[in-house]
Amino acid sequence: MTLYLPVDRAGSRRAEEAGDNDAKRILLVEDDQHLAVVAGDMLEMMGFDVSIAHSANEALQLINRLPRIDLLFSDIVMPGGTNGLELANHIRERRPELPILLASGFSNAQQKDALIYPLLDKPYTYEKLADALHELL
Repeated sequence: MTLYLPVDRAGSRRAEEAGDNDAKRILLVEDDQHLAVVAGDMLEMMGFDVSIAHSANEALQLINRLPRIDLLFSDIVMPGGTNGLELANHIRERRPELPILLASGFSNAQQKDALIYPLLDKPYTYEKLADALHELL
């Protein structure tokens, strides 16, 4: 069986623009293994170097070890104490220039309005992720 799908040329251009980044490094923080793999693959397809952390504590360790991080992309809801918003605030204190993108599958309009960081609603598409990264970088 062969399946033919149309090519989204506009989406490809947006992804190429987001990927025109001289191998910028994104720290992806996602506690769900499967979502981390999918999001990491999307980011790599856009041309980014990706480091994955599965918790806020692991992300803080990576921030200290990696020579360069150009953007933090974190899920908000994570088990283990520190959530993605707290992680973003902690990192913003240490690195105020670092772009931060948050993601969440929960819809709480009141919390969304209070966010000072861009928020990507889950589930997100490759194109929506590319658009969000293009705006931040």
